[in-house]
Amino acid sequence: MSSTTPSIIHQMRTKLGRWRRNLQAAQLVQQGRALASQGDHTQALTAFKRAFDLNALTPLHVYECLGSTPTQSMAYSEQAEAQQLSGQEQQATENYALAIAHAGHYRESQDLDQLLQKVVVDNHVVITQFAINYFPMFEIWYRYFTQAGGKNLLVIALDPVVYHKVRELGIASYLLPVFNFQAGIRDILWLETVKFRHKLIQLGVDYIHTDIDAFWFANPLAIMRAQKADIVASIGYGTPLPVVDAWGFVLCLGFYQMRSTASTRKLYPSYIDYTGRYGHDQNGLNTLLLQQGTTWQKADNNLINGTCSKLDLQLTVLPDALISRQETIYGGPHKPMVIHPALEGKSMISKLAKLAQIGIK
Repeated sequence: MSSTTPSIIHQMRTKLGRWRRNLQAAQLVQQGRALASQGDHTQALTAFKRAFDLNALTPLHVYECLGSTPTQSMAYSEQAEAQQLSGQEQQATENYALAIAHAGHYRESQDLDQLLQKVVVDNHVVITQFAINYFPMFEIWYRYFTQAGGKNLLVIALDPVVYHKVRELGIASYLLPVFNFQAGIRDILWLETVKFRHKLIQLGVDYIHTDIDAFWFANPLAIMRAQKADIVASIGYGTPLPVVDAWGFVLCLGFYQMRSTASTRKLYPSYIDYTGRYGHDQNGLNTLLLQQGTTWQKADNNLINGTCSKLDLQLTVLPDALISRQETIYGGPHKPMVIHPALEGKSMISKLAKLAQIGIK
Protein backbone atom coordinates (compact mmCIF):
# COMPACT_ATOMS: atom_id res chain seq x y z
CA MET A 1 0.00 0.00 0.00
CA SER A 2 1.30 3.45 -0.91
CA SER A 3 2.37 5.67 1.99
CA THR A 4 -0.04 8.30 0.71
CA THR A 5 -3.07 5.98 0.88
CA PRO A 6 -3.84 6.53 4.59
CA SER A 7 -3.74 10.27 4.03
CA ILE A 8 -6.12 10.01 1.08
CA ILE A 9 -8.48 7.80 3.06
CA HIS A 10 -8.41 10.28 5.96
CA GLN A 11 -9.23 13.15 3.60
CA MET A 12 -12.13 11.19 2.09
CA ARG A 13 -13.50 10.36 5.54
CA THR A 14 -13.20 13.99 6.59
CA LYS A 15 -15.06 15.17 3.50
CA LEU A 16 -17.75 12.52 3.97
CA GLY A 17 -18.18 13.52 7.62
CA ARG A 18 -18.47 17.18 6.63
CA TRP A 19 -21.02 16.32 3.93
CA ARG A 20 -23.12 14.38 6.44
CA ARG A 21 -23.02 17.23 8.99
CA ASN A 22 -23.99 19.76 6.34
CA LEU A 23 -26.88 17.56 5.20
CA GLN A 24 -28.08 17.22 8.80
CA ALA A 25 -27.82 20.98 9.22
CA ALA A 26 -29.92 21.60 6.11
CA GLN A 27 -32.55 19.17 7.39
CA LEU A 28 -32.62 20.94 10.76
CA VAL A 29 -33.11 24.29 9.04
CA GLN A 30 -36.13 22.87 7.20
CA GLN A 31 -37.42 21.46 10.47
CA GLY A 32 -36.94 24.81 12.20
CA ARG A 33 -38.81 26.68 9.49
CA ALA A 34 -41.69 24.22 9.73
CA LEU A 35 -41.83 24.64 13.50
CA ALA A 36 -41.75 28.43 13.17
CA SER A 37 -44.65 28.35 10.71
CA GLN A 38 -46.60 26.41 13.34
CA GLY A 39 -45.80 29.08 15.93
CA ASP A 40 -43.41 26.90 17.93
CA HIS A 41 -40.51 29.35 18.05
CA THR A 42 -38.81 27.72 21.02
CA GLN A 43 -38.33 24.39 19.24
CA ALA A 44 -37.48 26.22 16.02
CA LEU A 45 -34.66 28.02 17.81
CA THR A 46 -33.36 24.69 19.15
CA ALA A 47 -33.32 23.24 15.64
CA PHE A 48 -31.54 26.30 14.22
CA LYS A 49 -28.90 26.24 16.97
CA ARG A 50 -28.11 22.58 16.21
CA ALA A 51 -27.88 23.47 12.51
CA PHE A 52 -25.39 26.26 13.18
CA ASP A 53 -23.21 23.95 15.29
CA LEU A 54 -23.20 21.26 12.60
CA ASN A 55 -22.45 23.71 9.80
CA ALA A 56 -21.02 27.07 10.86
CA LEU A 57 -21.76 28.43 7.37
CA THR A 58 -25.51 28.14 7.93
CA PRO A 59 -26.66 31.68 7.07
CA LEU A 60 -28.14 33.83 9.82
CA HIS A 61 -31.09 34.72 7.60
CA VAL A 62 -32.71 31.38 8.51
CA TYR A 63 -33.95 33.38 11.52
CA GLU A 64 -36.10 35.57 9.28
CA CYS A 65 -39.00 33.12 9.62
CA LEU A 66 -39.21 34.01 13.32
CA GLY A 67 -40.17 37.60 12.57
CA SER A 68 -38.52 40.78 13.80
CA THR A 69 -38.80 41.55 17.53
CA PRO A 70 -36.16 44.25 18.11
CA THR A 71 -37.44 45.16 21.58
CA GLN A 72 -37.04 41.58 22.72
CA SER A 73 -33.61 41.42 21.10
CA MET A 74 -32.51 44.52 23.00
CA ALA A 75 -33.77 43.08 26.28
CA TYR A 76 -31.82 39.85 25.76
CA SER A 77 -28.70 41.86 24.86
CA GLU A 78 -28.91 44.07 27.95
CA GLN A 79 -29.42 41.06 30.19
CA ALA A 80 -26.49 39.27 28.56
CA GLU A 81 -24.12 42.20 29.04
CA ALA A 82 -25.02 42.44 32.73
CA GLN A 83 -24.40 38.71 33.13
CA GLN A 84 -21.13 38.92 31.22
CA LEU A 85 -19.81 41.73 33.41
CA SER A 86 -20.71 39.77 36.54
CA GLY A 87 -18.81 36.71 35.33
CA GLN A 88 -21.82 34.64 34.22
CA GLU A 89 -20.29 33.88 30.83
CA GLN A 90 -22.41 30.87 29.86
CA GLN A 91 -25.71 32.57 30.68
CA ALA A 92 -24.55 35.67 28.82
CA THR A 93 -23.71 33.62 25.73
CA GLU A 94 -27.17 32.05 25.73
CA ASN A 95 -28.88 35.44 25.95
CA TYR A 96 -26.63 37.03 23.34
CA ALA A 97 -27.55 34.17 20.99
CA LEU A 98 -31.23 34.84 21.67
CA ALA A 99 -30.65 38.55 21.00
CA ILE A 100 -29.21 37.67 17.59
CA ALA A 101 -32.10 35.30 16.84
CA HIS A 102 -34.64 38.09 17.43
CA ALA A 103 -32.71 40.94 15.77
CA GLY A 104 -34.60 40.70 12.47
CA HIS A 105 -31.74 41.85 10.20
CA TYR A 106 -29.50 39.15 8.79
CA ARG A 107 -28.42 40.12 5.27
CA GLU A 108 -24.96 41.46 4.49
CA SER A 109 -24.89 45.22 3.97
CA GLN A 110 -25.16 46.28 0.36
CA ASP A 111 -24.20 49.93 0.88
CA LEU A 112 -20.41 49.62 0.99
CA ASP A 113 -19.81 52.29 -1.67
CA GLN A 114 -22.05 54.72 0.19
CA LEU A 115 -20.36 53.94 3.50
CA LEU A 116 -16.90 54.44 2.03
CA GLN A 117 -17.89 57.85 0.68
CA LYS A 118 -18.56 58.86 4.29
CA VAL A 119 -15.44 57.43 5.92
CA VAL A 120 -12.60 57.32 3.37
CA VAL A 121 -10.15 60.18 3.91
CA ASP A 122 -6.93 60.58 1.92
CA ASN A 123 -7.73 57.26 0.23
CA HIS A 124 -7.73 55.23 3.47
CA VAL A 125 -10.13 53.90 6.07
CA VAL A 126 -9.62 52.50 9.57
CA ILE A 127 -11.44 49.20 10.10
CA THR A 128 -12.11 47.00 13.09
CA GLN A 129 -14.37 44.01 13.60
CA PHE A 130 -16.16 42.36 16.51
CA ALA A 131 -19.34 40.63 17.65
CA ILE A 132 -21.79 41.61 20.36
CA ASN A 133 -19.96 39.77 23.16
CA TYR A 134 -17.01 42.17 22.68
CA PHE A 135 -19.06 45.36 22.86
CA PRO A 136 -17.93 46.16 26.46
CA MET A 137 -14.31 46.18 25.27
CA PHE A 138 -15.18 48.18 22.17
CA GLU A 139 -16.61 50.97 24.32
CA ILE A 140 -13.26 51.30 26.10
CA TRP A 141 -11.28 50.99 22.85
CA TYR A 142 -13.42 53.60 21.08
CA ARG A 143 -12.86 56.12 23.86
CA TYR A 144 -9.08 55.77 23.47
CA PHE A 145 -9.39 55.85 19.68
CA THR A 146 -11.30 59.14 19.65
CA GLN A 147 -9.12 60.72 22.36
CA ALA A 148 -6.08 59.93 20.20
CA GLY A 149 -7.69 61.72 17.26
CA GLY A 150 -8.75 58.59 15.40
CA LYS A 151 -11.23 59.20 12.60
CA ASN A 152 -12.72 57.65 9.46
CA LEU A 153 -13.60 54.43 11.27
CA LEU A 154 -15.64 51.64 9.70
CA VAL A 155 -16.81 48.86 12.04
CA ILE A 156 -17.34 45.43 10.54
CA ALA A 157 -20.24 44.15 12.64
CA LEU A 158 -20.24 40.35 12.79
CA ASP A 159 -23.83 40.06 13.99
CA PRO A 160 -26.96 42.23 13.68
CA VAL A 161 -27.17 43.11 17.37
CA VAL A 162 -23.79 44.82 17.49
CA TYR A 163 -24.52 46.35 14.08
CA HIS A 164 -27.53 48.20 15.52
CA LYS A 165 -25.67 49.22 18.71
CA VAL A 166 -22.74 50.67 16.75
CA ARG A 167 -25.01 52.57 14.37
CA GLU A 168 -26.88 54.04 17.35
CA LEU A 169 -23.54 55.58 18.39
CA GLY A 170 -23.33 57.28 15.01
CA ILE A 171 -20.42 55.11 13.84
CA ALA A 172 -20.32 53.82 10.28
CA SER A 173 -20.85 50.06 10.28
CA TYR A 174 -20.99 47.29 7.72
CA LEU A 175 -23.02 44.18 8.60
CA LEU A 176 -21.20 40.93 7.86
CA PRO A 177 -23.55 38.47 9.64
CA VAL A 178 -21.51 35.33 10.32
CA PHE A 179 -21.30 35.13 14.12
CA ASN A 180 -23.88 33.26 16.19
CA PHE A 181 -21.73 31.60 18.89
CA GLN A 182 -21.70 28.47 16.74
CA ALA A 183 -19.06 25.76 16.91
CA GLY A 184 -16.25 26.16 14.38
CA ILE A 185 -16.93 29.82 13.69
CA ARG A 186 -13.43 31.17 14.39
CA ASP A 187 -11.81 29.93 11.18
CA ILE A 188 -14.79 31.01 9.09
CA LEU A 189 -14.88 34.39 10.80
CA TRP A 190 -11.31 35.19 9.77
CA LEU A 191 -11.83 33.92 6.25
CA GLU A 192 -14.97 35.99 5.72
CA THR A 193 -13.46 39.16 7.15
CA VAL A 194 -10.36 38.81 4.98
CA LYS A 195 -12.69 38.48 1.99
CA PHE A 196 -14.33 41.74 3.09
CA ARG A 197 -10.95 43.49 3.23
CA HIS A 198 -10.34 42.24 -0.31
CA LYS A 199 -13.32 44.34 -1.40
CA LEU A 200 -11.58 47.46 -0.11
CA ILE A 201 -8.38 46.63 -1.95
CA GLN A 202 -10.33 45.95 -5.16
CA LEU A 203 -12.06 49.33 -4.80
CA GLY A 204 -8.67 51.04 -4.58
CA VAL A 205 -8.97 51.91 -0.87
CA ASP A 206 -6.07 51.49 1.57
CA TYR A 207 -7.08 50.13 4.95
CA ILE A 208 -5.64 50.12 8.45
CA HIS A 209 -6.96 47.19 10.46
CA THR A 210 -6.91 47.55 14.24
CA ASP A 211 -8.14 44.96 16.73
CA ILE A 212 -10.30 46.37 19.51
CA ASP A 213 -7.69 45.26 22.02
CA ALA A 214 -5.05 47.44 20.33
CA PHE A 215 -5.54 50.65 22.32
CA TRP A 216 -4.54 53.98 20.80
CA PHE A 217 -2.65 56.26 23.20
CA ALA A 218 -1.55 58.49 20.32
CA ASN A 219 -2.49 58.59 16.66
CA PRO A 220 -0.10 56.35 14.68
CA LEU A 221 -1.51 57.05 11.25
CA ALA A 222 1.02 59.71 10.21
CA ILE A 223 3.83 57.22 10.75
CA MET A 224 1.89 54.42 9.08
CA ARG A 225 0.97 56.50 6.06
CA ALA A 226 4.52 57.83 5.69
CA GLN A 227 5.81 54.34 4.91
CA LYS A 228 5.94 53.51 1.22
CA ALA A 229 5.59 49.76 1.70
CA ASP A 230 2.63 47.80 0.38
CA ILE A 231 2.06 46.36 3.87
CA VAL A 232 3.00 48.03 7.15
CA ALA A 233 2.51 45.86 10.25
CA SER A 234 3.15 45.87 13.95
CA ILE A 235 5.58 43.28 15.29
CA GLY A 236 4.62 40.06 17.04
CA TYR A 237 6.38 36.99 18.41
CA GLY A 238 3.59 34.44 18.82
CA THR A 239 2.19 32.67 15.81
CA PRO A 240 2.92 31.03 13.42
CA LEU A 241 5.90 29.47 15.19
CA PRO A 242 7.75 28.34 12.02
CA VAL A 243 7.88 31.99 10.96
CA VAL A 244 9.09 33.11 14.40
CA ASP A 245 11.81 30.46 14.17
CA ALA A 246 12.85 31.68 10.72
CA TRP A 247 12.67 35.47 11.20
CA GLY A 248 12.62 36.02 14.96
CA PHE A 249 9.27 37.83 14.66
CA VAL A 250 6.03 37.85 12.69
CA LEU A 251 3.83 40.48 11.13
CA CYS A 252 1.17 41.04 13.78
CA LEU A 253 -2.11 41.55 11.97
CA GLY A 254 -3.87 42.88 15.05
CA PHE A 255 -2.62 46.23 13.77
CA TYR A 256 -1.50 46.66 10.17
CA GLN A 257 -1.96 48.69 7.02
CA MET A 258 -2.42 47.39 3.50
CA ARG A 259 -2.26 49.72 0.55
CA SER A 260 -4.29 49.05 -2.55
CA THR A 261 -1.54 48.52 -5.12
CA ALA A 262 -1.07 46.29 -8.15
CA SER A 263 0.99 43.98 -5.94
CA THR A 264 -1.57 43.68 -3.11
CA ARG A 265 -4.42 43.20 -5.56
CA LYS A 266 -2.45 40.32 -7.05
CA LEU A 267 -1.56 39.03 -3.56
CA TYR A 268 -5.07 38.88 -2.17
CA PRO A 269 -6.38 35.64 -3.74
CA SER A 270 -3.39 33.79 -2.28
CA TYR A 271 -3.85 35.62 1.05
CA ILE A 272 -7.46 34.40 1.17
CA ASP A 273 -6.44 30.87 0.23
CA TYR A 274 -3.74 30.70 2.92
CA THR A 275 -6.12 32.16 5.52
CA GLY A 276 -8.53 29.33 4.78
CA ARG A 277 -5.78 26.73 4.88
CA TYR A 278 -4.10 27.95 8.06
CA GLY A 279 -7.22 29.07 9.95
CA HIS A 280 -6.23 32.67 10.67
CA ASP A 281 -5.26 35.75 8.67
CA GLN A 282 -1.98 36.20 10.53
CA ASN A 283 -0.96 32.57 10.12
CA GLY A 284 -1.95 32.66 6.48
CA LEU A 285 -0.13 35.82 5.40
CA ASN A 286 3.05 35.13 7.37
CA THR A 287 3.27 31.57 6.09
CA LEU A 288 2.74 32.76 2.52
CA LEU A 289 5.48 35.38 2.85
CA LEU A 290 7.88 32.87 4.38
CA GLN A 291 7.29 30.31 1.66
CA GLN A 292 7.79 32.94 -1.03
CA GLY A 293 11.27 33.81 0.27
CA THR A 294 10.79 37.19 1.97
CA THR A 295 14.03 38.79 3.17
CA TRP A 296 14.45 41.42 5.91
CA GLN A 297 16.83 44.21 6.75
CA LYS A 298 16.84 46.41 9.86
CA ALA A 299 16.78 50.15 9.23
CA ASP A 300 18.47 52.88 11.30
CA ASN A 301 15.14 53.97 12.79
CA ASN A 302 14.45 50.46 14.18
CA LEU A 303 11.98 49.71 11.41
CA ILE A 304 12.41 46.34 9.69
CA ASN A 305 12.07 46.52 5.93
CA GLY A 306 11.25 43.45 3.89
CA THR A 307 11.19 42.45 0.25
CA CYS A 308 9.31 39.58 -1.33
CA SER A 309 10.52 39.55 -4.92
CA LYS A 310 8.29 36.66 -5.98
CA LEU A 311 5.19 38.58 -4.91
CA ASP A 312 6.61 42.01 -5.84
CA LEU A 313 5.90 43.26 -2.32
CA GLN A 314 7.62 45.81 -0.11
CA LEU A 315 7.01 45.36 3.62
CA THR A 316 7.68 47.34 6.79
CA VAL A 317 7.43 46.12 10.38
CA LEU A 318 7.12 48.73 13.13
CA PRO A 319 9.04 48.29 16.41
CA ASP A 320 7.55 47.63 19.84
CA ALA A 321 8.40 51.20 20.82
CA LEU A 322 5.60 52.32 18.47
CA ILE A 323 3.06 49.49 18.47
CA SER A 324 3.66 47.05 21.30
CA ARG A 325 2.45 43.65 22.45
CA GLN A 326 5.29 43.33 24.98
CA GLU A 327 4.30 44.14 28.55
CA THR A 328 7.89 45.07 29.43
CA ILE A 329 7.69 47.84 26.83
CA TYR A 330 4.31 49.37 27.61
CA GLY A 331 4.78 48.97 31.32
CA GLY A 332 7.57 51.57 31.33
CA PRO A 333 7.40 55.35 31.62
CA HIS A 334 7.29 55.94 27.84
CA LYS A 335 4.10 54.56 26.36
CA PRO A 336 4.02 53.33 22.75
CA MET A 337 1.49 54.95 20.46
CA VAL A 338 -0.60 51.76 20.47
CA ILE A 339 -0.66 49.16 23.25
CA HIS A 340 -1.83 45.72 22.17
CA PRO A 341 -1.72 43.58 25.32
CA ALA A 342 -1.96 39.79 25.35
CA LEU A 343 -5.30 39.25 27.10
CA GLU A 344 -5.32 35.75 28.50
CA GLY A 345 -8.47 34.10 29.79
CA LYS A 346 -11.70 33.45 27.94
CA SER A 347 -14.11 35.56 29.97
CA MET A 348 -14.69 39.23 29.29
CA ILE A 349 -14.42 40.04 32.99
CA SER A 350 -10.90 38.56 33.12
CA LYS A 351 -9.87 40.51 30.02
CA LEU A 352 -11.18 43.78 31.46
CA ALA A 353 -9.42 43.06 34.76
CA LYS A 354 -6.13 42.60 32.88
CA LEU A 355 -6.64 45.91 31.11
CA ALA A 356 -7.34 47.64 34.42
CA GLN A 357 -4.05 46.28 35.80
CA ILE A 358 -2.14 48.15 33.10
CA GLY A 359 -4.22 51.32 33.44
CA ILE A 360 -6.69 50.82 30.57
CA LYS A 361 -10.29 51.22 31.71
